[in-house]
Amino acid sequence: MKVKYFIIFIFLGLFSLLYYISCENSKNIISPGNSKVSDLYGHKWTLISFNSKYGTEIRLNSQGTYYLVFSQNGYFEGIINCNEFLGEFKVEDGGFIKIGPEIRLTEKSCQYAENDNMYFYCVISANVYAVNSLYLMLISESNGSLKFIKQ
Repeated sequence: MKVKYFIIFIFLGLFSLLYYISCENSKNIISPGNSKVSDLYGHKWTLISFNSKYGTEIRLNSQGTYYLVFSQNGYFEGIINCNEFLGEFKVEDGGFIKIGPEIRLTEKSCQYAENDNMYFYCVISANVYAVNSLYLMLISESNGSLKFIKQ
């Protein structure tokens, strides 16, 4: 268990460093340690980047819609291209998040949906989150990271 937390800590540290280097404004730095859970709730978070667990960018349908909304009552909803999904979530101290166990997903046939399943599995397997007043990061140890901007 300690090894798992160490790996997550190292991954977050490297990601935070890369994010810091790429930002024009250091106020946009987000990390689990300084996340306020109240910043998570009640906003539409629109996906702006998706990276595999190896750091390569994964392209999604540019015509599709990808967003999440988290409510204080412990439920979330989202759109994956043309499909809707919703479920339960729980946040814990230290920037940990648990999605599920119950998640519902529509199964419409969307155009250009080859990577939509990868996005869905990254969302539902996310175990770490970081949020500030502008950005949300969801990180899945097994599937990669998602960066969202508040709308």
